[in-house]
Order: sequence, then structure tokens, then C-alpha cells
Amino acid sequence: MSATRPSRLRRTLLGDLEHIEQVQRDVDNAAQAHASAAAALRLAQAEYDATKLELEIQRDRLQGFIRSADSVRSSLQTLATFPADLLSIIFVHAATEREDDTPWYQVTDDADALRLPYRVSAVCRHWREVARSTAQLWACIRIPSTAPVAPSTGPNAIADRRLLDHVTFHLALSRAAALNIVWNLTLARSSSQDLPRCAAERDYEDAFYSQLFDLVIQNSPRIRSFVLNTTPAVAWGSAPIRLAVHTTKFARHIVAFLRCRTPKLVEIAVWCQHRSDVREPGFWQGFPNKEFPLLLPDAPNLRRLHIVDAPIGLWQGHPGLPGLTDVHIKLVYFRLFDVLLWSTLAATPSLDVLSLCCELDNEHNFEANPPSSLPISRLSLAQDLDSESDLAPQVLESVSLPNLSSLAVQPHMVSSLIINDTLARKLSSLDISGPAPLDAEDFAILRLFEVLEVVCFRLEQMKMDDHTLFQLLCDPADPMWPRLRHLTIYEVASDSVERDGILHLVRSRNLASPETRIARPLELVEFDLGSVPRHVAIQVEEIMGVRCRLLE
Repeated sequence: MSATRPSRLRRTLLGDLEHIEQVQRDVDNAAQAHASAAAALRLAQAEYDATKLELEIQRDRLQGFIRSADSVRSSLQTLATFPADLLSIIFVHAATEREDDTPWYQVTDDADALRLPYRVSAVCRHWREVARSTAQLWACIRIPSTAPVAPSTGPNAIADRRLLDHVTFHLALSRAAALNIVWNLTLARSSSQDLPRCAAERDYEDAFYSQLFDLVIQNSPRIRSFVLNTTPAVAWGSAPIRLAVHTTKFARHIVAFLRCRTPKLVEIAVWCQHRSDVREPGFWQGFPNKEFPLLLPDAPNLRRLHIVDAPIGLWQGHPGLPGLTDVHIKLVYFRLFDVLLWSTLAATPSLDVLSLCCELDNEHNFEANPPSSLPISRLSLAQDLDSESDLAPQVLESVSLPNLSSLAVQPHMVSSLIINDTLARKLSSLDISGPAPLDAEDFAILRLFEVLEVVCFRLEQMKMDDHTLFQLLCDPADPMWPRLRHLTIYEVASDSVERDGILHLVRSRNLASPETRIARPLELVEFDLGSVPRHVAIQVEEIMGVRCRLLE
């Protein structure tokens, strides 16, 4: 018995020890599982917190989008409640601030600008009320052409009626605002050779344009800017008889307008470009057999006057245009009476820019009295090659120009230039442009200018004696134009073989040491590859860098 008991006890102990090991393993596994679960719990908690934060962010974004949508929805409803004063400013800015490279004196049919006042008026009732109460929105009156696409159809009465309504509407809604009139007046004559039909079309257009000019004349005290271009839309063919039956009386209408008071007028440009196809009898209004009418009798604020084939001038005894600074006169089909030119210039004490392209007529019974001097700083002279008289000496010999610093002439006029001491020592800019050559004799005259800084040659593929030019410019003892800083050569042909004169000029003036340099270094040279060979242009550019400009 006793031996058996210990055996049982040992077996029991061994069994208990095995249970203890098993339980210990279970405890260890449970502890490991607990640790893993704790780690997973921490990760899940972090993910939960991140998800909760993202949810809050998305809810905030949603509320923001809802508020934005509500704001946009509200703004769409304010077209009818937008402040009238701000809306008026926006309308005027949109109507006046337009990007356009066209010179002020030329007319283009800007359909968008023409329709803008009508378009903003059609948005809603509130916009229409604001637009109609904004006088400045209607102050720019654009009068487009009513000529049909096919000129042979003749005038369009329906379009003309609408045009009258358009002008009347603008005049009414602009109230007392200063007016800017831009008028593209295109004749709508047919190409018919039927004399009665031509006469009927002429009478119709004369009556129609009389109505338009009457509206302009009635409002002349309000006009600030008046720009008128007239062009023909007649399909001529080759029958010269049509020239005898197509006439116009626009000169009469223009003169009638200019005889009115225009106290607000700042600029006026009249281009009568129909002259090549349509005759205008009595262009000078009977002058010199009759006294020339008094034009612009009350225009104290006039600054710019641009005339192309229009009978505009000032007669002796005019009260004067004290503010006029810029005058351009071009006559292709008529000669300009010198007495009208001198009377006009005598009435402009503040004149700064004068451009003349015409032939003067001094064959009359009036005594022309040029002003003793003119204050102009810029003068441009041009005339046809076959003109019977020389415009340059007629101007330069007749009037003193003590302030003249810039002169533009055509190549064929150089030989007749009269260069006195004042002009030689004052002129700093010279522009020679036109289809005529320049030879050594011309450069002998041009050398008399002592202080030229800017010189431009544009000869429209005509030849220039560039050998003589650059020989004079590179003279080491007495270089021509020692102050020259800007030289332009464009569309100039040459008989020179090397044609590298400009390269020698750049080397002599820009590479010489300060001790040996006797002329000012060039700051800018401009040329095209037709005037300067490419291999020469490359070498010039290497020296001048960005100060060398290639013209297209």
C-alpha cells in the first residue's frame, strides 16, 4: 500500500506540472493576444479620430459650398437691383475704354462699340433704365456706312431711315453731354450709266445726308470730337462718262457745319476719299472769286486738325485758335491757296506739329502774308514728284522756325531744302521717306545739319548712294552728324558691291577708344535684310547686341 501511494502522488504531481505548463502557455498566448488587441485598439482609435476630423472638415466644406451657391443665387437676382451709380460707371467704361491701334483720325466700323449701348439696355428693365439715364453712354455717336454689299443696287432707303433714327436716339439720350462723332460716310451710288437714274440717286443721297448734317449742325455746340471719312462704293468698270454724272455736295455740308459755333470742339478730322471716283464741283466754295467763308469762328479748345481733300482753312481776320497744336493738311486733287495756308497758320499761336502734303497755289489776286515765325517743333512736308512748285523752299524761306527740331521730307525734296544757320544747329531728327533715290549731291546738302541725333531712311526700294553716306559718316577728321545716336535704314536699294558701310560706321563709332573717338557712339541701329546683307547684319549685331534691331 505504502509503495503504491507515492507512485500515485508522483503521477499526480507530474500531471499537475503538465497542466501548469499548459495553463502558462495559455496565459502567455492570452497576454500576447491582449497586447495585439491593445495595439489594434490604439490604431483603430487613431483612425476613428482621423475619420471623425475628416468628417467635420467635409461638413464645413459642404456648408461653405452651400453658402457660396446661395451667394451666387442671390447675385443672379441682383441684376435688377445692382446699384445704379456703379452700373452707370461700368457702362461708360465699357463704351469708352476700347483697345484700338487705329489712329484717331481714321474711321473703322466697330460693330461691337456701335451695339454696346443697345445690348446693355436689353438685359433687363433696371439696366435699360440705368442705360437710358447715363448720358455719357450715348455721347459717342458712331454713324456706320449704309452702302449695300453690291454697289450696283444703289442707295438703301430702309437702312438710311434706321440710321437717322439711330442718330436721333443717341442725340436725345446723350442730353447735354459732349459728343464724339465717328462717321463712315460711304456713297451708295449704283454703277448704272443711265443718266436719269444717276441724277435721282445723287438727289436722294444729297437729301438724305442733308438731314444727317442738319442733326449735326443743330448740336454743334456740344461736339467735342468730329471724325468723318467719306469713301465711294461705286462699281465703276471702265466707262469714264460716269465721272461726269456722279457728283456730290459734301463740301457744302462740311463747310456749313464748320461755320457754326463749336466751343467744346477738341479735335476734327475730315477725309474726303471719294474724290477719285466722284467729282465735287465748287470745292473751294467759289474762292478766290468769292470771299472764303469764316470757318471755326468759335473753337477755343481745338487741339488737333486733320484734313484730307476737304475745303477747310482759315481766312484773314480769323479770331484765332489759341489751343491748336497739331495741323495736318493733305490735298491730292486740288492745290491749296497759299493765302489760306498762311492765314490758317497765323491763327495758331500754339502750333507744335505741322504736316503738309499738297501743292501751293499763289496765282490769285490776294496778297499772302506769311506769319513771321511759327513755334512748331515738328514739320512734315510731302508732294508729288511731278509737282510744278517746290513746297519745301516755299515754307522754309517764308517763315522762321526757331523751335524746329524734327523734319520729315521725301527724298526728291532734299535738293530744294533751304538750310539756314538756325535750322542747321537746331534740327535733331530727320526722316526721309518716299519712292525716290538719294545721291551724293543730296548728302552734300544733308551734311549741313550739324546736330542730328535721329535719322531715318525709307526709300521704298529706291537706290541710295550709301557709299557716299557712310564715307561721310566715317570720316576720321570731320565725320558727318557726330551726335548721331539712332540710325534707321529700311527698303533701301544700293549699287554698292560690299554694302557693308553700316558695319564700318558701327566699328568706327562704337569700338574706338574714348581717347581717339571724335563722334558719339550709336545707341540704336535698325535695318531690314533688303537694305543690309545678312552676313553684314550678323557682324553688326555682334557689336551692338540688343541695340541692333532687325526690321521686318
